[in-house]
Amino acid sequence: MSQVRLDLLVVDVPVTPESLEGALRSAAEDLLMGPGLRRVELSLPADDLDALRAVLRAGFRLEGVRRQVLELPDGSYADLCLPARPASDQVGGSHGFTA
Repeated sequence: MSQVRLDLLVVDVPVTPESLEGALRSAAEDLLMGPGLRRVELSLPADDLDALRAVLRAGFRLEGVRRQVLELPDGSYADLCLPARPASDQVGGSHGFTA
C-alpha cells in the first residue's frame, strides 16, 4: 500500500471564525468519506487563536506544536499548531470533538 501526501496552499483571506469552522468541517467530512483516506492534518500559526478555536470546533484535535518553524517577514520565527482529524474520530454537534 502506498502513502500519498497532499499539501494545499491557503492564501490569507479575511473570514469569520464561523465561516472557517463550517468550511473546515465540511471539507474534512467530504475528504474522510472517500475510500482509503484515514486522516486530515492541518498546520496553523500558534498565535492565531481565532483560527485554532474554529479548527477545534470543526472536530480537529491538537496533536502537537512545531516550535520556531514559520519564518516571519521580520526574520523571526513562530510556532505552528498541528491539529488533525482521524477518520475514526466521532465528531458531533456544534462544539467539535466529543469523547
